[in-house]
Amino acid sequence: MRKENEKPTSIHDRTTTCVGLIGYGKAGHAVANVRMEDERCSLQWIVRKHLAEPTCLTRVRSLGSLADQDWGRLLDLDPVDAIVDFLHPDAVFNYGPAMAAREVMLVSANSAYEAHHLSFMTELGQNT
Repeated sequence: MRKENEKPTSIHDRTTTCVGLIGYGKAGHAVANVRMEDERCSLQWIVRKHLAEPTCLTRVRSLGSLADQDWGRLLDLDPVDAIVDFLHPDAVFNYGPAMAAREVMLVSANSAYEAHHLSFMTELGQNT
């Protein structure tokens, strides 16, 4: 993670795709392990549903729980090209505005979205 006074570098100048992972259950764990083996992708950080959830990935920063995040600050200090979300559909309401403002791609692994979730994500996607 960069220090607050360091100038950000463009994430788009790299050949490696930087990814942030939200959710570390069975599916998130499996995807994290696969991403760690792929040279084209760099898993930068994991945000979990609850702080107490363990992570066995020693090379990846675990940034605590979803509720504890200042998403704008996180994405400014540790930018990613994409966020992969395995949490509850309501999680997008936490990180969505900051993600869209920084033109970060969302890869959603949820299937339980309702109309208000889809409408919100469609609105966010107008700017990305």
